[in-house]
Amino acid sequence: MWQGKRGAGERAPGLARAAVLPLLITAPVLPTIAEWGVGRFVAMLTVREYPSEVGARRWMQEKSSRT
Repeated sequence: MWQGKRGAGERAPGLARAAVLPLLITAPVLPTIAEWGVGRFVAMLTVREYPSEVGARRWMQEKSSRT
């Protein structure tokens, strides 16, 4: 029983370090990802129509006016 407990206690710090490793790897790009997310959210609330939507609508109008 004691050896089993000792083994579990020794593994815990290693697992804690393993959980921090992905965070350390992604830390340099997290500000960029956050800025992108905030920008998309603000654009969703403030921009009436995206340029791609305008182009698609014009293309559909031209296509329907030809037929």
